[in-house]
Amino acid sequence: MASVTYQQLLADTYKENENLQEDFTEEEPDIGGNEEHEYETHEVADPDAFKKFGGNRGHPETISKPSPFEDKSKLSIRHEKDIKTIVLNIDSRFREYSIPNVSPHVPVFTLAPPNEQANSYKPSDPAHYVMQTHTPIRNVYSVKLTSVEFPNVFYEFDRNVYVNTQVNITIDGTTTSIIIPDGNYSTSDILASTLQLALNDSLSNFTVLRDHISNRITVTHTGVFGMTFVVRITNSTTGQIIDSKNPYENGLGYYLGFTQTSYSGLSSYTAELIPTTVANNYVYLVLNDWNVVQHQSYNNTHFNAFAKLLITGPKNTLFFDTESSNSTTKEIFFQQPVDINRIEMQLLDPYGNQLNLRGADFSITLEIKQILNIGLFEKLREI
Repeated sequence: MASVTYQQLLADTYKENENLQEDFTEEEPDIGGNEEHEYETHEVADPDAFKKFGGNRGHPETISKPSPFEDKSKLSIRHEKDIKTIVLNIDSRFREYSIPNVSPHVPVFTLAPPNEQANSYKPSDPAHYVMQTHTPIRNVYSVKLTSVEFPNVFYEFDRNVYVNTQVNITIDGTTTSIIIPDGNYSTSDILASTLQLALNDSLSNFTVLRDHISNRITVTHTGVFGMTFVVRITNSTTGQIIDSKNPYENGLGYYLGFTQTSYSGLSSYTAELIPTTVANNYVYLVLNDWNVVQHQSYNNTHFNAFAKLLITGPKNTLFFDTESSNSTTKEIFFQQPVDINRIEMQLLDPYGNQLNLRGADFSITLEIKQILNIGLFEKLREI
């Protein structure tokens, strides 16, 4: 038997299949109930394009590119690259010059730098001074106060600021002015004993005691006397009239618990309210014209500040204010990026008076966000 090659076997099989003819005499129904002849014949519109090789699916040119990442929030993976954080520490010990004789609510933006001579340090007020940055900080979009180290040493009793240290005593038609020393009194008992000492230093037979049950102060004399709390004085240096700064407008009487300005006809007077030795439990920090907090004061007056600092420590101690200890808002976002090359700082009490720190220094820490991405910068500039 002659051998048959594999190629011959394939050729014979191809010829046999080519001659086969199948007779489809009956159309089988479609699953959906349609007949085969009901289907339209769809021809390929472009056979050449249909046969064209589509290329390698793994090739970079054939892989679709994702849409650009536009999230610019603090949670964005681009945030740390687009935004630079600058931590700026400001310490009043290193101040060089301040702004004297300026209204506490109007920031000043014109100030000549100190002389470039040796020993050009100028004594200035730590509660109001200007710091010039080493280099301009450009494209800033937010400033945040992260910490404050503040000495709580400003006086609660200050004759030339609050007019709350003087009372006039009238006996037999003669009036004597009694003034307690400016300063801070840690307890109401100390305040009462200080007033008694001042009364008996100029007069005699006075007692000032706080009842430990009712917690109210009583002023007593062996005879009938009148008592008037001074609410207005004239500054002996400037001649300016200064009014008392307290809710009842009765000076020292407010701190002793007395609600009226004058009392007469008796030998003993008991205060209507409990005494207080600390009326200012918070202060304000003003930075440039970055107004975040609006303080509403008496007689519908108000002023603006950057941050409200809650004083939780006693007098004559160093107070620390951080993000964890104080949740009040202390951050400003600028509508458009700004440049910073100077920062003016001022500390105010709730009445808008500049604090007198008696020479003590304070420091603050600012967290400044600087934009590095030019695209983000232009986007914010358009807003």
